[in-house]
This record gives sequence, structure tokens and C-alpha cells, in this order.
Amino acid sequence: MFYSGMALLFLAIVSLIWLIAAFVRKTNKKIPGIVFALSLIGFLIIVTITGTTSEPANQNTTPSELLSDYSSSSATTETSTTTSQTESEIAKKNDDILKATFDDYNDGNYVDATGAEVITNDDGSIKYVQLNVNSNWKDLTKDEQNKYVELLKTISNPFKDGETYPYMQIQSEGNLVARSGAQDTSVVTIVNE
Repeated sequence: MFYSGMALLFLAIVSLIWLIAAFVRKTNKKIPGIVFALSLIGFLIIVTITGTTSEPANQNTTPSELLSDYSSSSATTETSTTTSQTESEIAKKNDDILKATFDDYNDGNYVDATGAEVITNDDGSIKYVQLNVNSNWKDLTKDEQNKYVELLKTISNPFKDGETYPYMQIQSEGNLVARSGAQDTSVVTIVNE
């Protein structure tokens, strides 16, 4: 945009000289007048567009302005660090809630459950809750697998948004063996291998 504006400014200057020469020589003033008007209008449009979208630190920035930009970017970095700390505190809090809930409900009836994890998005919302089971998953009956699905729902309950469950999944040996539906996260479907 900068170079386009400079080219239009140069064209406006040249056409202005051409227009003045046309007045002095008493020749046709229509073409140089049109070229001058169009190049000037184009230049003003470019200046207006560039002026509203330009960055505060451009080629005409003084060292003191650069220093103030640096200090404001330092403040932004401090803010983002604080935000990151807050996000990690939320994630840790969610981990603690899940661990306590898992420990409360894992009463010896779920011998194949090896742990659970909750993944928290940057905005503090829950990405998903995962129940981990050992390699015996494929040897379990449908009723036993459904028992683990119910455990998954139970440990996901503290993370519900109103009546909506977060996305839930069960993993065994690094493979996804059960997961929530995309439309209705309260429905967990066992994945057939």
C-alpha cells in the first residue's frame, strides 16, 4: 500500500506540472486535469486506508515511541503470563476434582480402571474427560464395558455445563475404545475394533 500511495503521489505531481504547462501553453487541459484528479483521489484513498490500518510503530516512529511500544508489549507479556498461570491453575483444579471423584467411585469394582484425566482448554472449558483402562478391555463383556461407561459418566459429572456432559472417552492400550457422540455427549458409544 505504501508504494502504491507513493506512485499515485508521484503521478499527481507529474500531472499537476502537465496541467500547469497546459495552462501556460493554452493547450487541451482535459486529459492532464482528469489524470491529476484521479491520481489525487487514489492517493487520498490509499492514505485513508493505510492510516486506519497501520501499525503504531512505522518508519516515522521516534525512539521514545519505540520504547513505549516495548514497555506496553512487556505489559502484554506479563498479562499473558498471568493468564497462563490462571489457565494452569484452572487445569490443576480440574485435575484435582477428577482425581477426588475417581478415587471416590473406584471402590474395587473397577479393577480394570487404571486412571482418568481431564484436558482443559485455554479458556478454562473442558476439552474432554478420559477414563483409562488396562489391556483387558477387549476381553470384557458388554455389561462390564457398560459398567466402565457409567464410571466415565460419573467422573465426568462435576464438569457438566448445566445438563450437558463434556466430551468423554475411554482409552485402552493407547486406543480409543469408547467415546461420546458428537451431537449428544451424554451418549457414549463403544467403538468396535
